[in-house]
This record gives sequence, structure tokens and C-alpha cells, in this order.
Amino acid sequence: MGNLRDVVIVGGGISGTAAAYELARAGAAVTLFERGDLAGMASGWTLAGVRQSGRHPLELPLARAAVRRWAALGEELETDIEYRQEGNLRLARTPDEVPVIARLVEEQRRLGLGIEFLPDPAAVRQVAPALSGAVVAASFCPTDGHANPTATVRAFAAAARRRGAVLCIRTEVVDIGVRGGRVQGVRTTAGSVA
Repeated sequence: MGNLRDVVIVGGGISGTAAAYELARAGAAVTLFERGDLAGMASGWTLAGVRQSGRHPLELPLARAAVRRWAALGEELETDIEYRQEGNLRLARTPDEVPVIARLVEEQRRLGLGIEFLPDPAAVRQVAPALSGAVVAASFCPTDGHANPTATVRAFAAAARRRGAVLCIRTEVVDIGVRGGRVQGVRTTAGSVA
């Protein structure tokens, strides 16, 4: 099937294809194996949210950098990934949840995130008119966004290929040979790589 390359990635979801792209872009020889189809499992079913709101304070700088990156990612990958920066709501459905949302907004504002507290159903409906009247309050972070998950995975895969990565789709890894703490080979349903 070929020679073992610098990096072998198992899995053709968002993590695998993004890693393949970044590593190939950095000059690594990358082979990715996916036993099914690209984005065929969890990555194809997600809402593909790009969210800063509700993040742990230590995660927030990375989440903010990710939002900036996603804004130009489609252009970088040369594909429309349908990224939309339309905001994210965190909903309170009971009166007991309202102070939890209010505290979240306070904490995240202190960390510099532009986030709003929507204190009542009327304020929530101004932002999201189609929401149920059962929502009693919410937070709204207008800089959060979402993308098409399948389009994004495929865009990363195509960009990785353009940079020399080899993608083996519908090829399951059945064994990874390790000797002395180093990978010596990969056995797949289509043959072996050594």
C-alpha cells in the first residue's frame, strides 16, 4: 500500500481532517485513514457551533481566537463552509435557571466577552422571535457562529490533499505495529503501510 509517512491520522471527521490540513500545510507527509465516509459519523451530525459563550475562563482566549479564524476559514480552504456569525443563545427555561445565566453573563463580561443578558421572554423574542414562550431568559453572544459541518470536513480534506496529504477513505485501520515505542507500520483493510 505504500511507505509509512511522517504522520498517520485515523479518522476523517473534523479533528482528523483539520489535523491533516494543518500538518500538511506545515510540510509533514500525512496519510489519513477513514473507515467510512468523511464526516460520516459525529462530525457530520453536529451543529458545528463556534462558541465563546459558556466557556471556562481558561478556554476563552482559544475560543476567541477560533472565532477570528473561522471568519476567514472558508476563504483559506477555498470552499464555502457556510460559516455564519449569527450569535448563540443560552436559555433559561425555569426561574431557577435565570440567576445561573445572569452569573454567566457577569463572569464572561468581566473576561472581556461581548455578551448580553436577556432578562425576560420579551427580550429573548426580540433576538429570536421563533423561540417558545417557555423560555424565561437567556444570554446572547452575537459573535458566536456556526458552519455546515459536512462542508467544513470536506473543505479541510480537500485542502489537505492540495497540500500533499493522502486520504484513504473507506479504509479501516485494523492494527498499528509498534516497536520500541515507535510506530513501525499500519495494517488496513486495503493492505499494509510500513
